[in-house]
Amino acid sequence: MSRYLDNYLVGIGFFCIAMAAATPASAIDMEDVGGKALDKVERLKQKFMKGPYVGELQSKRMLKKIDENDNRSVTAAEYMNYMGIVFDTLDTDTDNVISDKEWVASKTGGKLGMMSEQLRKELTSRETMRTIDEDDDNDVTRDEFVDFHQAIYEDMAKDKGSARY
Repeated sequence: MSRYLDNYLVGIGFFCIAMAAATPASAIDMEDVGGKALDKVERLKQKFMKGPYVGELQSKRMLKKIDENDNRSVTAAEYMNYMGIVFDTLDTDTDNVISDKEWVASKTGGKLGMMSEQLRKELTSRETMRTIDEDDDNDVTRDEFVDFHQAIYEDMAKDKGSARY
């Protein structure tokens, strides 16, 4: 699990506990507060790092396409550059937010054309959108998209410094 994601998840846990502490004790069951925070952290871990989209994105075939200099190693800069281009391709109205309508309408074009059919299908699915949409508002901001993909990259590159294939 990436440092970013671990820190994010720990922060969520502390936020949940702080919110509970700000609520009158008579209104909550204090023994349940820690359990709810831990449950949310675990759900977020599963949400971020599971699923066919992440698996396909980490495939040797896809990493080879992202590798700009063909050195069998994808740096964070190469990976995030590619993801920025993918975001821009999906964000057809250039407002730095991918709406539900934009998400499911974007099947080809730009850097999506170099993706396998399976990866394109997974990327443009509503399930993937819900996974990336951290605040569940049915829009994916650039920050949500970048944070999600940065966590994937950090998980791939841990202990190696880059994602090797």
